[in-house]
Amino acid sequence: MSKPDSVAVSSVPFQNEDLIPLEEVARRLNAKPSWVREKVRRRSPNPIPVMNAGRHLLFDWLAVSDWLRNLPRPQHAKHVRRRKIARVA
Repeated sequence: MSKPDSVAVSSVPFQNEDLIPLEEVARRLNAKPSWVREKVRRRSPNPIPVMNAGRHLLFDWLAVSDWLRNLPRPQHAKHVRRRKIARVA
């Protein structure tokens, strides 16, 4: 097996400030860290974009906000208004 001659590198500069920890994502989303951790899992139907740095989960806030914007809207059942029952006295 031979190694590729070049490795694709993103041309966008990457800053350390762009990466935020799980707790900060939970705070910004007003959610518990356990909810964020569950949404990161591969078995989640639409997982949050995340980078693994060893055992640490790091998030790019721009990718997370794009993920939020592109979430499918839930389809709710049509609400049927109840009718008042006439009482017989």
